[in-house]
Formats: sequence, C-alpha cells, structure tokens
Amino acid sequence: MSKLHQKERPLELCLAASGIVFVLAAPALAASPVSLADAKTIQVHETMLSKDRDGGLFSSYEIDLRIARPDRVNALFSSSVLKTPNQYTADGKTEREYRAKYNTIRTLDPPKNGLSNSAFRRMAKVDLILNDGKLPAPEPGVQRSVAAETLDNIPMTVTTDILPAFKDHNGEEVIDTQKFWVVTATGLPYRYVMSETTQGKTSPLTEETFTGWRFNQLLTPTQMAFAAPADAKPYVEMAMPTMTSLPVGAIAPDFAAVTPDGKTVRLSDFQGKIVVLDFWATWCHPCQEALPHLESVYKQIQGQDVAVLGVCVWDKKESYDKWVADKKEIYSFPTAFDPAGRGDNEIAGTLYKVNGIPTQYVIDKQGKVAAVMIGYDGADDHHLEDALAAQGVKLPAGAKAAAYRLKHQPLQ
Repeated sequence: MSKLHQKERPLELCLAASGIVFVLAAPALAASPVSLADAKTIQVHETMLSKDRDGGLFSSYEIDLRIARPDRVNALFSSSVLKTPNQYTADGKTEREYRAKYNTIRTLDPPKNGLSNSAFRRMAKVDLILNDGKLPAPEPGVQRSVAAETLDNIPMTVTTDILPAFKDHNGEEVIDTQKFWVVTATGLPYRYVMSETTQGKTSPLTEETFTGWRFNQLLTPTQMAFAAPADAKPYVEMAMPTMTSLPVGAIAPDFAAVTPDGKTVRLSDFQGKIVVLDFWATWCHPCQEALPHLESVYKQIQGQDVAVLGVCVWDKKESYDKWVADKKEIYSFPTAFDPAGRGDNEIAGTLYKVNGIPTQYVIDKQGKVAAVMIGYDGADDHHLEDALAAQGVKLPAGAKAAAYRLKHQPLQ
C-alpha cells in the first residue's frame, strides 16, 4: 500500500496541557492526506451495525473516536436507545468506561501486551488504528487471504480471515469470517465485517464503516477528557465468597447418581479414562450459560479416552426431568441427578467440597484431581480446554474459535 507524504511537513507544536498532549498543525495542511503511521492525532467516525433477531443489520452505535499518540484515547458511543452516549477514555495509565444504561463508571488497568480488558476499546478498533490499520498476524488455524477489490467505486485491499469451524449449542457447524477493507491509495481502514456461515447460509454479525478521517488537528483537553454525568456511580464488582474445592492431586471420591432413564452411574464406571465432571443446576444461570461450551468441547473430544458427566446438584428431581425433556435436542453430553437433591450428604458439597457452581473437575486416568474450574468467564474461558490439553487430549483449533465473536458484539 502506497503512502502519501508532503514534501514539507506541516508546522507542528507539541504542548502539554493538563496532562493531555495535543498537536497544532498549519491549517492549510491539516486536511492533507497522511498515513496513520505519520499522524500525531487521529479522528474518525465509525458506524457500527449489528445483527438483529430477524438476521438483518440494525444501527447499534455511532462512534466518534479521537486518538492522541502514543496512548491517549477518547471514544463516544451514541445510540438511539441511549439518552447519554457511552464513553471510553485511556491515558496510558488507566482506562475508564461510562455505561449509560447503568449510569456507572468503571476504571480498568491499562492494556498489557497489547490486550485490553475494555470491550469498548475493542469495538472502536482502537488498537487496529494504533497499529497503523494493520491486522495482527493470524492465529493458528485461521486461513488468511489478501486481494484487490473495488468497494463503493474505490480501489481497496481486502484481507479475509476464515476462522476454524466450531459447533453451536445445537450441534451445527459454524464458520466465522472477518473481512477488512483498506483504501489502497492511503492505507486507511474503510470497513470491517464479521459474518457467520451455517447450514450453507452466510449472514452478517457486525459491520463497521470508517469515515471522516482527520489528522494532526487540535485535540483539546476538553475533547479528550472523561466526562460522565455528575450522578454516575462507580461500577461495583459483586463480592464473591471464597470458593472451595478438592485440591489438585486428591483422589476423586466415588459417588452414585441417577441417569435420565433411572439407572445408576458412578464415577468408578469411568476408571482408566480422563473424566470431565461438571456440577450444575437448572436454576443456576451461570451454569446454563456454561453448558453450551461444555457441549462444544464434548463434541470435539469424541473418540478419545475422555468421559464427560454433568451432575445436576442442589436441585429438585422434577426440575431436572423437565430440563432433560426441554434440552434433549440441544445437549448430547451425559447428565445425571444427585438423588440427595438439596438435602444432606450431597455429592458436590460433601464429597467434592464445592460451595459454588458451576464447578468443573478434570480427573486423570489414575482417578486423581488434575484441575478445578470454578465459575464461567464467557466465550474467553478456555480453562477446560487447557486442562484437557495438559492431559494429552487433542483439541482442534475450532475449540476456541467461538470466543472471537464475543469481542465484536455491541454493548448497551
């Protein structure tokens, strides 16, 4: 991609005001085309579309992004459903988010190794722009191609990444594809699209278009400041009790549970195999969020010496039976019910020292606890895959592919 340079650079005066660095450029040259790499300040408008329930796209955000290199960022996320825009700022030391829906302010640690904990930063493609509009190297299993293409009558260079296939909660194969167009003449980002293909049909998930690029124009302290409403409250993490479990290396206690057809299943039935033991309940929302992930892993470890058993604990038998009937077309991994229900001497708490669910144990072929996973962190949670890999279980690249999608979904 060619870069356009002026023979004489614009007069620049770098000043520090209230800790905010800004650049003054000669007005005659301020609007001149430059490469992202040469820009001291960057302003761009982004229009973000997201998939609706009918499979089409709706306007989720209008994003106004301002960057003052090397690391100062201000982004406003306007939406028709929000009275006040969401906001994200960074100053190299901290990141801050304002969530208008909850009227809360959240302070985050700065990005480490190029990775940020802010979903707003990812949505605004801040790091892509700071990387001069270049995508990072593809992860293992991703098929990348680069081609010339004309879009909106503009010559473009389009990079296409096809992510490894994965199974959705219905067991259907899904392939996500991301496409990123840059203007060939300038190297400026133009459009980003994430789509999915399943059952032979491709539909968009998100689309982001970049317009109104401006470089080396004055960015004042006010423009770069974090400006949440005066009545906004600090974001408060929910206090979590101390979680308990059996220690790694302990012998996994044998137990008896009841399968949907009324038979008894015991841990000892799987002697000599690696066992994934998942404790869950029908009323536990985090458990229900985690079960599609367990199903995905279960489908991808078939044919290996690995057994999966989801034991419903602290629950009522009628609730479990209804869940089994409702989910029989969705989940294929084996489940069983702890007959102790919510009474004494139940499997999870008494035998496995569990005081919070979901909790997963990976038990090795010798019957010892190899790993314990408590809770579920969403699509980025791959502790189970890592624990199985440590036991020599082979997992295809697609086992982690579904996580990429979550990072590109809009927040309200």
